[in-house]
Amino acid sequence: MANATTAWLPPRAPLPGASSGGILNNSIWDKVTIVLENMFVHVRGLPMFATLMGYGVGMIAMSLYRKQYPIGKARGVLARRYGFLALFGALHMVFIFFGDIMFLYGCVGILLGLMIGVSDKIMLWIAGGVAAFWVIFAVVGAMLVMIFSDSIANISNKNSQNSFFSQTQSGIANTYPEVLQTGALVLLSQVVVFFLVVAPLVPVMILGFVAARHNVLGRIEEFKKQLLIAAFVSGFIIIGIGMPLGFSDIGVFSNKVNSSFTLMNTMIGIYSGPGFVAMAALATLPLQRRINAGGQQGETPKIPLFVRMICALGKRSMTGYLLQSIVFFIITAPFILNYGHDRGAFFSTIIAIGVWLVTLFAAWIMELLGKPGPFEAVHRRLSYGKNGLYSQYPGGLIAPMQPLHVQPYAPHHDGPSTPAPRPGHFQPPVDR
Repeated sequence: MANATTAWLPPRAPLPGASSGGILNNSIWDKVTIVLENMFVHVRGLPMFATLMGYGVGMIAMSLYRKQYPIGKARGVLARRYGFLALFGALHMVFIFFGDIMFLYGCVGILLGLMIGVSDKIMLWIAGGVAAFWVIFAVVGAMLVMIFSDSIANISNKNSQNSFFSQTQSGIANTYPEVLQTGALVLLSQVVVFFLVVAPLVPVMILGFVAARHNVLGRIEEFKKQLLIAAFVSGFIIIGIGMPLGFSDIGVFSNKVNSSFTLMNTMIGIYSGPGFVAMAALATLPLQRRINAGGQQGETPKIPLFVRMICALGKRSMTGYLLQSIVFFIITAPFILNYGHDRGAFFSTIIAIGVWLVTLFAAWIMELLGKPGPFEAVHRRLSYGKNGLYSQYPGGLIAPMQPLHVQPYAPHHDGPSTPAPRPGHFQPPVDR
């Protein structure tokens, strides 16, 4: 939904609330949509999936450790997997959608892969330090924007209508060569300022990575306190930043307030990601309890159809994401269907929901047929080769399943429950 109102269908006409999809004819539906999307959508999905991406890297690292991959080989596996993800993202960015996220996810996945030998404590210190820097930077920046916003607005208004990117977004570009040109320039800019673009995402990805080491989403009851804290942080961002931004977008507050909260939402809103994952985990806890209780009694778990459909799409997330881009591209591009422009935020959101439902049903059909997502299948083949990964890395004894609190590949420290190391292999310390 965020991409629908800001990238695929940004207003071409000078509508109020244009930065969030636009308000057509003073529509109350558009206004409500803008407020709600600033609270729950804009800069919310990106960090949530970044957190889950970090969790995925951690899960793969855990799996490789149990299979006794040496640390160098494990890093190689992760580098290939996320290198190809970055390649897919680069192609997607250039040829279809300049707002691709897979390129950055892939690059950060490679960085996390290089950090699999780092302990939880050090990784969390890195995450906390980077997050603190960006929060302070955002607050100070918002104050400066509040003071100098008139000057900034004059410069912005003078240049925005004629800016290259505003004229060549996928939903606005008049020709396909313009789409290619925009995508190539955005890709180049992300490479040039890579660390500046990636830095705000690093903390949430590290949190996801560390959470996977401890199987947090599989032990929700045990980590309920931490999940509630993460959810509270997201709630604060939703109410304290997203709501004022939404009301300023519809004209309740001044442009100065809008500029300041836009900056804070862009930079601090990223840290809502872990909380949204936590909210989803906590919301499914009653269902998980029922499933567990049924399993203990020998009953087949009864999972609601909609939940199973969501899981099917989750297993095919790359295919779903790319399919959404393809459908949006066909619908919105002026040189194809050219549909949905300048209809307001509410209409754009309805289109977005419709596109998402298309991908949901497509994933469910694949699930019923027992087929993987086509892009996942290609990605897996390129990443792991024809024969896939070893079920157990050759050259050693089968390692016992490690306790859930271990840190795979982190430097070895003597202590209880630490298995004897094999030559060339790294053992995790036990947290105390």
